[in-house]
Amino acid sequence: MRLTELLDSLQTLGARAPHQELFLRSWLAGTPLGEHAAHHRASYPKALQAALPELEQKRAALLSLVQERP
Repeated sequence: MRLTELLDSLQTLGARAPHQELFLRSWLAGTPLGEHAAHHRASYPKALQAALPELEQKRAALLSLVQERP
């Protein structure tokens, strides 16, 4: 998955620039994907909130690939 693909997915789910920034902070930090938004008292659009479990699974799949091929 390329960064542009991830950002396109976020935009499709209604995420604007501030949502994308908070999401990417969580993604790169390896923390739950809603954590930075909750810390900043921001909320993701409903479609993005609903997609968080699927996005967590995608991140886990990417991490397992990295662990297999360091």
